[in-house]
Amino acid sequence: MTLCLAAACQEDGDDRIVLCSDWKSGSSLGSSQTSDKLRWLKKKPNWIALTAGKEKAIESVVRRYRAELPSSGDIDDSNGETIFGKIAQKHLLQKKSDCVESEIGVTYRYFRTHLAEFPYKVQVSLFGKIARVDLEASLLIVGYTSGHRSRTPLICEVARDASIAIHPHFGVIGEGLLVATPPILRREFDCHWSLKKTIYQLYESKTLSEIVQSVGDNTSIDVFYPDGTLKSVNDRGYRYLDRALKEYGPKPKITRLKDFGARYLDPFPFSDLS
Repeated sequence: MTLCLAAACQEDGDDRIVLCSDWKSGSSLGSSQTSDKLRWLKKKPNWIALTAGKEKAIESVVRRYRAELPSSGDIDDSNGETIFGKIAQKHLLQKKSDCVESEIGVTYRYFRTHLAEFPYKVQVSLFGKIARVDLEASLLIVGYTSGHRSRTPLICEVARDASIAIHPHFGVIGEGLLVATPPILRREFDCHWSLKKTIYQLYESKTLSEIVQSVGDNTSIDVFYPDGTLKSVNDRGYRYLDRALKEYGPKPKITRLKDFGARYLDPFPFSDLS
């Protein structure tokens, strides 16, 4: 239950990353709007994750990243995808191994290398269960890679199947993705947009996605700076964004539409049918 967005942009020629998410979470007992989706993975170098999925699974994969992200050395455009991907794959492999051990009491590696020891039905059943194992969480990892002259934004999506995608402009995860993404694409957003336009665009997309039942109506928008500073939009800022949404956002009702009369319709050309 969630929606998280991250987008790279510019402020007076300097790089920024805007983060946006709701606060909704759910369980078998119900739902609440008290779940912060932002997690610090590392400080100095500074890496943040926006999270979606089951709370226990999120905490587990976040702990893995906190433990295994390098504290020294730089993550750059050439190695970032590999570093983030290896950690996700390692975590997924551990979950698959836990599944096998809980079923038959041996490691995943032993099961794969000693298949002949297990009845065919056991193999089929267990491989089916292994195939259904995933991270039960997805992340948008954001930060600034090292460079010769400056640090540049990196937005890395870690999917539930542990696949990795680097997004040069923006990334979206969560159940509201299908509603939140089209407005961003429609306006041809890219990482050269200004900070103020980017903040508005993410707010608009998040607000529109609230028609999805699992997306909460509480919103957090933060600006992440290359030095690790994080600034949050305040109440005055949200009031400004609400006013802008009324002016620039899509209207919920169609009004003042003139009559669409017969002069706009022609007979269907049946003779053109083959």
